[in-house]
Parts: sequence; structure tokens; C-alpha cells
Amino acid sequence: FLEIDDFKTDVISNTSFENSTNDWGGSGYSNINSNASTGNWAVEIENGWLEKTIDVQEGQMFCYKGDIKVGLFGMTTEFGIHFMDNNYNILNQLAFMVTTTDYETFETVFTVPKGTKKMRIFVANWESGKKVYVDNIHLLKK
Repeated sequence: FLEIDDFKTDVISNTSFENSTNDWGGSGYSNINSNASTGNWAVEIENGWLEKTIDVQEGQMFCYKGDIKVGLFGMTTEFGIHFMDNNYNILNQLAFMVTTTDYETFETVFTVPKGTKKMRIFVANWESGKKVYVDNIHLLKK
């Protein structure tokens, strides 16, 4: 059996947002704020998403994890992965629906599905006027 600790190499940079949102894309997120899980900074998302896309090979194994919380009781946000072809068409998806108002670490171990060439990790919040906080996002490979 594989354990989370078997995954050591982080394939993304600026995982704790201590360097602003450098190397990340998306829309509707504000610059970092001090509402962090650890360290000094986290990302605040309101009516938008935060994302990073990388090239992958089918059959690779990864551990995806991050600290997420919603700003208000009753909110839901999505923390997930899009598995895509070379033209960025989504072939499959893996996602958590997050409803906790305290930081919680969400994590999963997975194998990149057949036909996948690119993988987009993301946090999405489509609720205007409501905020989501994200910190310590990691994509680890064995």
C-alpha cells in the first residue's frame, strides 16, 4: 500500500503563497492575505478560481493536497483536478466539495488516467460576496 509519506517531490512552486501568487493563474482571487493556515499568507478567492496546469504522463502517481476553508457557514467550494488532453479538453475530473469554516487539509492519491497529457489543479468559488481561503497546496510525486 502507498502512504502519503511515499510522495516526496513537489512538482509545483510557491505552494504556501509566501511569494504572493507568483506561478499561479485564474481569476477572481485577491492578492494574498494574512488569514493563513500556516506561515504568513494565504489566497482569498471570491467569485473565481485559482489554478495551475502542468504536463503529465498517463500512469504517473501523485498526491494532491491543500488547506482550504470557506468564509461562511453553508458555503461550498470545489478543490480539484482536471485531467486534459493536449488541447485542454477535460477528459475527467477529481474533486472535493469543501464546506468547513476552519482550515482542513484535503488530500488524495491518484494515478493519471489514460489519454491525459495535462493536469489542472484548482480551487473554485462561484459565490459572489463570499470568500474562500487556500493555503499549502501541494502536488507531490513519488
